[in-house]
Amino acid sequence: MRRSFCKTRFNRNTITLVYSAVSLLVIGALVSAEPLPSQVQLIGIVLLIAVCGLPHGALDAEIGTFLDLTHTIRGAFLFFMGYVLLALSGIALWLWLPPLALSLFLVISIFHFSDDWQSRLGRPMSVALAVAVVGLPAIGQPDAVAQILTWLFIPAPLAPMFVTILAFGAGIGLLLVVGTVMVSHRGRWPVIVEVSLLSISALVMSPVLYFALYFCLIHAQRHMLDCSRLLDLSLAQCYLKSLPILFLTVLCGGASYWLFASAGLSTNLIRWLFIGLFALTLPHMALITYWNRRRGSDHR
Repeated sequence: MRRSFCKTRFNRNTITLVYSAVSLLVIGALVSAEPLPSQVQLIGIVLLIAVCGLPHGALDAEIGTFLDLTHTIRGAFLFFMGYVLLALSGIALWLWLPPLALSLFLVISIFHFSDDWQSRLGRPMSVALAVAVVGLPAIGQPDAVAQILTWLFIPAPLAPMFVTILAFGAGIGLLLVVGTVMVSHRGRWPVIVEVSLLSISALVMSPVLYFALYFCLIHAQRHMLDCSRLLDLSLAQCYLKSLPILFLTVLCGGASYWLFASAGLSTNLIRWLFIGLFALTLPHMALITYWNRRRGSDHR
């Protein structure tokens, strides 16, 4: 019998503690030491996302099997072709209409990231917190965010508008969440810790590093936790099962970078990191939405 993940000590609170420890170490290093060259930082961030962030999406094939979507040759073909075509359409949309693609990416990310706190805050407040998480760098470092947006093919005149919307949304979302937690904080200490550290990180870290630590250490690990319970696997087994798809993803990402890169290293890494994540998020979010609906119907 496979060892149930629920029998291990790794849980949602552990994720909070790990994120807190790493964030404090990084904040301390940034405040007290000379920063690493930006290109070295970006390469480290890309490696972190590849090792700790992408595996949670690479489990989509296992989830598809669990949901009886790949048990036949025809079903497996349709599943994987649909996944690939949806991802490719995301890249095409970004290259064709970057502002529309960015808007879609932000909306999808907000609703997807809200799952990280839904069990503690409920859907409305978890969405508010996700809005804050996505937009906090626009408050702390608006110029850096605007620069990144232009690297993502957003026209320079539109970049400040996106920054303003993100900052305004983050401020409102943060106020709503803080007010909710102050009224009823029992059992919500992880939310308090995470919101505090995310807010500080948005002020101290580069937007890309801020996002990478959240994405890899909170979002991806909570998704892996949910998958381990769904699939009745340990965390180590989940990572092992993600390796084949992860390898293909990294291989395709490297090939795409080599084929389409046309600017400096920093610009290219950030550009294709976010465009690639958008492309992978479309089929990933479609599958997770289907999974959540199936779980909801099973509980009726």
